[in-house]
Amino acid sequence: PCACTISMGNAAGASRRTSTHRNSVGGASTHAVQNEAPRRRKPKSSPWVHVCTSAEVAAPGARKHLEVRGRYVSLIRGKDGTLHCLDAVCYHFGGPLTIGDIEDVNGWECVRCPYHDYPVRLADGAKPYKHMDFEGGKLVPVGWEVSENRQRVHSVEERDGEVHVQLSSEERVDRNDEHPDCQSDKWAYNGDAFGNVIKHRSGQPKAADRKMKVENPLKAGALALESTDSDPKPKAAKPRHPK
Repeated sequence: PCACTISMGNAAGASRRTSTHRNSVGGASTHAVQNEAPRRRKPKSSPWVHVCTSAEVAAPGARKHLEVRGRYVSLIRGKDGTLHCLDAVCYHFGGPLTIGDIEDVNGWECVRCPYHDYPVRLADGAKPYKHMDFEGGKLVPVGWEVSENRQRVHSVEERDGEVHVQLSSEERVDRNDEHPDCQSDKWAYNGDAFGNVIKHRSGQPKAADRKMKVENPLKAGALALESTDSDPKPKAAKPRHPK
């Protein structure tokens, strides 16, 4: 029941395709254009993990940032009551995506990364954008498109007031991998980048923090991770010192 839509490429090499996206809203015509990578080995199924109670994320817009089997994810309650789970760190440059504003973008509920204003759909992790074309010598918007396989989403179930998550992938991807199944896979286990999510979880990052190098954002004693481990106490982050 993995929630992430994974596009597989041609085993013989990379290819390029254009397709109509299944989740268009209000009859909007939406196309996804993307470079596809050589086929990867199908990941093993991940077990369901109990992460919290439904009451902890009951209100629309409620969020909870978690470590599930080593992967950093966030729960976000949509305006319609749907509970979403997606990678907490932004696919683009490792920003704290899931603390961003929840916005309507062309009828899609999206979270907007506070670092570079990229919107990401809660339902499938795709990035909507306005396609531009030349008309009369000028660039003009001609419709909405989406870039797929940007932010990985995961399966969520609520049973008897308890929330359970099943990761759609546990693959650890190198930051230099040019063809990950989902772009956010490259950041999904990066504790330093996740530190910015925890640090700013009650508000937007300041301008100075946006310029901070995401590879080393931690400050001594500043962070505490919310984890799905059996120990309910938050774990203090270890101090990091510049080399």
